[in-house]
Amino acid sequence: MKKFKIIIEIIIVIVLIVSSLHNLHAQVESTGQSMIVSNSLDSINPHIKIKWFIPKIYSPKGVNIYRRGPGQQNWERILDKPFKKGDYSIPVEEFDKDTTLERFVSLIDGLSENEMQGLTLAMILIKSIQSQVYAQYIGVEYHDIDVKFGDQYQYKVSKITSSGEKDIGVSQIITVKKHKRHNPPEDIEIKAGDEQVLIKWKPNKFRFYGVNVYRRSDDQNDFLKMNDVPLITSKRKGPDGVLAYADIFYTDDSLSNGTTYYYKIVGLDYFNRNSKFSETFEVTPKDETAPPAPKFLRNKVDLLNVFLNWENVYVPDLKGLQIYRSIHYDRDFIQINEKMLNRDVNGYVDAVEKPGKYYYYVSAIDSSGNQGSSFLTMANVLDIYPPEKPKGLYTESDTGRIILNWLPNNEEDLMGYQIFRTVDRDNKKRYVLLNANPIADTTYIDTLPISAKNKFHYRIAAIDSSINRSEYSDFAASTMPDVIAPAQPFIKDIIITENNYLQIHWIPNVDLDLMGYSIFRENANDSLTKKGKLNESLLSPLVKHFTDRWVEQGTKYNYYLEAVDSSGNKSEFSNPFPGKLPNLKPEIGDKVIKYLNVKNKGNYIQIKWEINPEDDFLGTIVYRKEEGEAFTPLTGLMQGNKFKDNDITPGSIYYYEVRIYHESYGESRSKVEKMVVPTDDHE
Repeated sequence: MKKFKIIIEIIIVIVLIVSSLHNLHAQVESTGQSMIVSNSLDSINPHIKIKWFIPKIYSPKGVNIYRRGPGQQNWERILDKPFKKGDYSIPVEEFDKDTTLERFVSLIDGLSENEMQGLTLAMILIKSIQSQVYAQYIGVEYHDIDVKFGDQYQYKVSKITSSGEKDIGVSQIITVKKHKRHNPPEDIEIKAGDEQVLIKWKPNKFRFYGVNVYRRSDDQNDFLKMNDVPLITSKRKGPDGVLAYADIFYTDDSLSNGTTYYYKIVGLDYFNRNSKFSETFEVTPKDETAPPAPKFLRNKVDLLNVFLNWENVYVPDLKGLQIYRSIHYDRDFIQINEKMLNRDVNGYVDAVEKPGKYYYYVSAIDSSGNQGSSFLTMANVLDIYPPEKPKGLYTESDTGRIILNWLPNNEEDLMGYQIFRTVDRDNKKRYVLLNANPIADTTYIDTLPISAKNKFHYRIAAIDSSINRSEYSDFAASTMPDVIAPAQPFIKDIIITENNYLQIHWIPNVDLDLMGYSIFRENANDSLTKKGKLNESLLSPLVKHFTDRWVEQGTKYNYYLEAVDSSGNKSEFSNPFPGKLPNLKPEIGDKVIKYLNVKNKGNYIQIKWEINPEDDFLGTIVYRKEEGEAFTPLTGLMQGNKFKDNDITPGSIYYYEVRIYHESYGESRSKVEKMVVPTDDHE
């Protein structure tokens, strides 16, 4: 119960420093200074102050303190026995100077090592820094008096454990001389606020554990310390998880605006000694609190006039009102009233120069120049005037595209241009909008299929920011150059005519702009022979065959077809198709053809034959004619010995003949067979 009362009393005494305890403990750990040595301020009796830090404040079994001079390898223990808590006796007068000292002595004497943690541990740590006699009593500070001015020493402290000694730290070499106070903290910033002063400095945790702030005003002669406990700084994690110091270390508030105050800063080292005073900083807090903003700002538009009204909130130092306007909601606001409006005014009329969207706010101004701004209101001054009709439209055609150009409009609120296209300029319903979003440029490229042959008509319209559309521009028309050749033709057959010519047949092209064909021939047996064109002028697109009347019997030819369109584009040559007019020796036909059999099968006429094959046999062609007409071929050159004629008409009379072709002696003809196709009634 006694121990509990002591702790309560100590907590009451130091309640003002609780917020700094955690910072100090973290600072001592982060400095890496497990051991500190320093000269004393005594110029007559020199001594070296030695202080060390361990997680549990002090070692219950004590510490050994060693010393050596420069160049010495061995350490010399300066005490006969370990130095521990209670070895140092606090002079009686120290208790009179420090009313909390006795309570702290009772606190540490009444605690076990395991009870030395958390808030209690932090309180003892800060007391051991603020009071050298307390630090010596608990066994964390020792003063070496067996030294001489000018000598140099290095110290080592080791704590005693159950398993032996464990080093706490080794100091730097120190020269014995009178201690000189440190310079004050660097980079001190002291700024005036509203009824407060904000203070910051550059932390130096290797030199200072805390800082004291002193202040006086014009009606005071002496500087007074403002903080009851030293100001201790440490880094904290921000929202991003990064350790950083706070923006402000100390705020001196409840000050009077307009009054000048003077400040000095002093650093405290780990032996609780003051540094030199900083320079004097002069600051004057000022009123930075904005007056209440006007409320319920509204607008009404009549042509180019914007009527504003609002409600004022009155405060004693309200001076007047200002009106601001911009065409942007977030920047470039300008004041539009020449003189500050009286504090009682709650309306204003702004005459704008042109249509558009305008943003306004009203600011209340107090006697210190602070402004309280209202929310924005947006006035939409409608634009009912369309842009001028675009001019100078012309086109340029290229492969797969048509390029449009025109002169720019001069309207300030111009949004851009829309482009329209049609193939029927007189039908307004056939125009197609090419760009849904207006373009700002005065050039547009219309990409089209390179096969498009239409004549395209274009017109454009200008669009302003209020979506007013101008009249359409004058027309401009263009046709893309035709660069696509016709499809490659296909020769399907070559037959020998009744007059003993070669007739070339092909499948007609389907190109819409086909102008006609040219037929070419080359000697298949002569690789040096070039293709020669047989027709002087183009063959009509309606023509499906061509008769070569300039062939020689027994010569083998290759034929090619070329298609030409209306733009002069020429196709690739067709497939090569061979043709040959055999040497005619009809007198040997009976030796070649054994028989010809023609029979009516109802829906078709079946023709069969048998031949004496020869080594140079080329093939057979079946011919047919009607009464009074010439024979025409039903087949191309074929290798079989039968054929079905499906193209028959009931009641017709047909004559059939088979012609056999050989490499050596040419053509042999069969006898002619007559066939009468029965009528439907007969069937």
